[in-house]
Amino acid sequence: MKKNNEMKIFMAVVAFFAAAMAAGTSQAGRLLGEFRPELHGEIEVETQFNRVYSVDKRQPGTHNTNVYSECDDCIFRLGLFPELAIVLNIAAGPEKEELDKENVLYQDMQMYAEEFFIQYSSSNLVRSDFIDEIGFFAGKFNPVFGLVNGGLRSEFEFPGIFSEEFPEQYEMKEMIGGGAEITFTDSHWGEHTLRASTFYRDNSFLQATFPAYRERNELSKGGVLAIGGGPANTGTPQSWSVNLSGEDLPIGGLKYELGFRYLHSATEFAAGRNDIAKHDDVGVTAGLIYNKAFFLPRDKFRYPLDMKAMFEYAHFNNFNGIANANRSDRDYYTATLQGKYGPWLLAFIYSRQDIHVPWDADQLEAFEDDFDDEAEVNKSVGDDLYEVNVGYRFNPNWLLQGSWALTEEYEDEKAKEQGVFAVELDYQLVF
Repeated sequence: MKKNNEMKIFMAVVAFFAAAMAAGTSQAGRLLGEFRPELHGEIEVETQFNRVYSVDKRQPGTHNTNVYSECDDCIFRLGLFPELAIVLNIAAGPEKEELDKENVLYQDMQMYAEEFFIQYSSSNLVRSDFIDEIGFFAGKFNPVFGLVNGGLRSEFEFPGIFSEEFPEQYEMKEMIGGGAEITFTDSHWGEHTLRASTFYRDNSFLQATFPAYRERNELSKGGVLAIGGGPANTGTPQSWSVNLSGEDLPIGGLKYELGFRYLHSATEFAAGRNDIAKHDDVGVTAGLIYNKAFFLPRDKFRYPLDMKAMFEYAHFNNFNGIANANRSDRDYYTATLQGKYGPWLLAFIYSRQDIHVPWDADQLEAFEDDFDDEAEVNKSVGDDLYEVNVGYRFNPNWLLQGSWALTEEYEDEKAKEQGVFAVELDYQLVF
C-alpha cells in the first residue's frame, strides 16, 4: 500500500511537470512565463558549543557538554518559469541536541530532505487591484503555524540561541500534502497573506537519512499505551492548518501572525481496555513583531539603534493528540527584546510552557483500573527559560554570538534549576 502511494505521488509530480511544459509552449504559457531555469537558495550553518550544568542543590555536579553543527536552513529553489519552482530543503544535524540529553560531540549526524515540493505563484490568475498574488504548492513541506514554523521567513525568527526551545515543540515538520495562499494588499491596511494546507505525516522514501540512520515513521507507530499512528500520521491528508500574516500596517514597523491547526489523531487503544478515547490536537497561535529604528545624533553615534520586540502565545487542546497518561492541554509564551547597534546585537528572552492535565474523575479511575498505574496528573505545572544573548556580526555572512540561559523545571511544585552557557558561530549564504 505504501509503495502504491509513493508511486501515485511520483506520477502526480511527473504529470504536473508535463502540464507545465505543455503550458509553456501554448497560449496558456502566459500563466508561467518564459522557460528560464534559475537556481537560488539560502544556506545557514550553525556550529555550537554549550555547557549545561545544574544549579539545583538536590542534583549537585550534574552537567554535560555539547559540540555540534547543523544546517538550519539549506534551501534550494530551482525556478523553471518565473511562476513555477521546485523547492528542496535539506536538514543536517545531530540526532539529539536537546539541553537535557547526553553529550553530543558530532555523533549520529543526519542529513535528509526536510522539504521537497513544487510551488506555483502568479499575479495573473485574477485581475484585481485588491488581490496581489495567488499560489499553490504540493509535496513534502513544513506547514506554516506561528512565527517559528515558516521556512524562509528569517525576519520571524526569535533572537538568541535557546529562545525557540519551547516553540520548537509545536513546530510541524515533514508533512505530505498541498495547499494554497493568497496575498492581498490595501493602500491603507497593508499587505496580508492567507495560507491554508492539508497534510499527513511523511511515511515515504523521503525520510531516508545519511550517514546516520533514523527510525522511519510508519502508520503503525503509536503512543506508549496505544496502537495506531498518532497525530497527523494517518496516511491521508486529514489534518490541516490556516495561517494569516500581515505587514505594512497603519502602525509602522508592526507585523502580526495568526494561526490555527487541527491534527487528526490515528491513535486507538487496544481491544479489551476501557474506552479512553483518542484525542485530536487543536491549537491556535498569535504573534506580534514590532521593529523601530532610532536615529541618534551622528556626531556622537555612528549607527542608528534598531529595536525589535517579538511576542507569541500558543494554546493547545490535547497537545500532540496523546491519548494516555501524558494527555495534556498546553500554553506557550515567548517574548524577546533585541537591540542592534551596527554589528553588535543584544537580546533578552523569556519563554514559558504551562501544562494542564484535563482528566476528570471517571477518566482517572478508568486509567488506573486498566493499566494499574497512576496518571501523570499535576506532576509538571510549568517550565520557564530566561536568556541573555550578545552577538557580533563580522559581515553579512558571519555572526558570532554567546548566550547564558537559566531554565526552571517545576515538578511537585518545586523548581529544578539548570544553567547553560553557549557560544555559536553562524554562517549564512544567500544566492
